[in-house]
Amino acid sequence: MSAIIKKDAVKQVRARLKALLAPYGFRPLPRQSNRFFRPRDLFLDEIWLDTYGTHLRAEAQVYCRCAPFAPLHLDYGRLWRSVKDQINGHLFWECEIPDQGPYYYDIDHFETIWQNTAHAIPHAILPNMETLTMDRLFLLLTENTCCEQDFFRPQSLIFLRSSGWPGVPESAVYGTAKWRLGQYEEGLPYLLHAQPIYQKDVAAHAGDINRVQSGRAAALGVLDDLLALWTNRQEGWETAIQSRIDQVSEHWQDYLI
Repeated sequence: MSAIIKKDAVKQVRARLKALLAPYGFRPLPRQSNRFFRPRDLFLDEIWLDTYGTHLRAEAQVYCRCAPFAPLHLDYGRLWRSVKDQINGHLFWECEIPDQGPYYYDIDHFETIWQNTAHAIPHAILPNMETLTMDRLFLLLTENTCCEQDFFRPQSLIFLRSSGWPGVPESAVYGTAKWRLGQYEEGLPYLLHAQPIYQKDVAAHAGDINRVQSGRAAALGVLDDLLALWTNRQEGWETAIQSRIDQVSEHWQDYLI
């Protein structure tokens, strides 16, 4: 039986993904070679490789570029149902786990899943990314849609009456994106909901040096700045708010988790 160990399989899939995605404008994130991003005007598209444990599959996310605090995650069930008649089996690799030695894949299985993945990305995932609009983003953050064409969904819906963490990053996205459109009254309750919970979380993890807390602290800085500008509303406050949001869009990598 021809086989490929998982370590080598990951290297091959990473290299193949890089070559597949490059013509569509995706580039690897510095120091995170399993993550490939494509910045667009309003959104950030990400294809990333999940390699944890026995896992190996290409995942996808979409961020609002002016508020990349929480992505919409790919719903694999909806994706698979849309392409199942066009591919041969699944969209993820399944390891063989021997009694001794490294995890491995049968080579035929490895190549079949790659062909499935290489078909699904340009024919289903990328077109679905490109049809996302801001109006649809706002709907997805607040309603549990049943539309099979909504491949991308938030980790949690927004619950403005909750004091817990679920839905808080999504609330920050919603409010900031509304302000990006100049819809200040509509976005204000979402920013006011998110800010104190971010403050509590960042204070509780002060001194933690990791990507998650760095991203959350950066997001809190944006919320603090925007709401301070709103509270003071000195001459030119709207221009100042838009300038601050433009900075986020330009330096989007600082806010990723």
